[in-house]
Amino acid sequence: MLTLAYSKDLHMHTMAVALHIGLYNLCRRHKSLEGHTPAQAAGVELERWSLEDVVDRTERHMKAKEDAAFEAAFAELEKP
Repeated sequence: MLTLAYSKDLHMHTMAVALHIGLYNLCRRHKSLEGHTPAQAAGVELERWSLEDVVDRTERHMKAKEDAAFEAAFAELEKP
């Protein structure tokens, strides 16, 4: 059952937390870091990600997962 516009499912909660952490570290500029993101300050990324970058990378990741699952299912069908 959904209440208060959020899911009680652990998987959805995990995904929401991961999204928040990713946006915080890769997209949000911090004044204490001289306008850089925490990922830039740590040397993990060279430039700040935009929200469009996050959406694009998420779409590519999900497409790759779907394609891999399809290929695995198809390979199972081809086994004698």
